[in-house]
Amino acid sequence: MKKARWFGHPWLSVLLAVSWLLLQHTLAPVHLISAVLIGLVVPRLLHDFLPVAAHALLTSSHSSGFSVY
Repeated sequence: MKKARWFGHPWLSVLLAVSWLLLQHTLAPVHLISAVLIGLVVPRLLHDFLPVAAHALLTSSHSSGFSVY
């Protein structure tokens, strides 16, 4: 099994962090820190359940029989 990258799903990380801040209705330092932690940790924990990110498919070194341009 490959080791999960910290930003394997960057858009999910951003979406989770922004959603957390919107739910908190504030930009207090404690909420900014918790948003960053949630944005990093949750996608990392869900790595085995999520499909491969689109950018990883496009930059893949192996040929799958078709090309995306």
